[in-house]
Amino acid sequence: MFSVKRRVVIHVTFIKIGEINTLKETFDADVLIRAKWREPRLDKSNTQELDQDSTDWSQYWNPKLFIENAVGEPKSNSSHQVEYGSNGEATMLERVRFKGTFLEQMELWEFPFDLQDLTVNVMSDMPSTEVEFVEDPDEIHRIFKQSFIDEQEFYLYKYIDSESKELQKDRADPFVRRSVLTVRCRAARRPWCFIWNHFAVTNRLQLAFTLMLTNVAFKFVITQSLPRISYLTYLRKVKEQALRRHSTHTGKKADAKGIP
Repeated sequence: MFSVKRRVVIHVTFIKIGEINTLKETFDADVLIRAKWREPRLDKSNTQELDQDSTDWSQYWNPKLFIENAVGEPKSNSSHQVEYGSNGEATMLERVRFKGTFLEQMELWEFPFDLQDLTVNVMSDMPSTEVEFVEDPDEIHRIFKQSFIDEQEFYLYKYIDSESKELQKDRADPFVRRSVLTVRCRAARRPWCFIWNHFAVTNRLQLAFTLMLTNVAFKFVITQSLPRISYLTYLRKVKEQALRRHSTHTGKKADAKGIP
């Protein structure tokens, strides 16, 4: 068994970002993870020419990658190949594609002007004493915006952030820590459908009554779209101020028209 800590180079590509569900605090995604590590057993000095099509890859070391914040068991498929350097040293290349739903704690204090992180936590099934994650120094993480499904509600940035850390994954054994590479992209909500055009000032009395009734229905719709949170969002603060303003405005208009 390989006794030295393995250095695994990780590269992540967001192939597709699906629906962003703020109520369930999840998002759908199709993610490709590319991992590379040294495999001395396959060096040209240690083995004959390798037939990669018929090789049983399960007999070689593998970091056993998975996405820690996935909901359930995402669909996945993998492929392997070996690359050789000029000195005959072998590097194992594994591509794993995950397609599923992933958890994300939504930041809704500034709703509907909120900016959401969409994160995948790449983790190994082995402890950090055996595996070390390193980002690919030759290629940055990538994201394809063209296939973003929620384009009408969110704007997806090309920006990608990442960080490496260690986490305690197994509560039964608190001394075992695992390497994690967190890769996140960002999406900003398009607020225009939540903003009323206040420049149209005709028929203010009728409009004030309509807005009061709309506020009631709007609150119901919003509660179906957001998780049950204990803090006030920007939208809720504005809505409550608008309700008080519309009530006052309606009363003044009614007095001016002599409505009892």
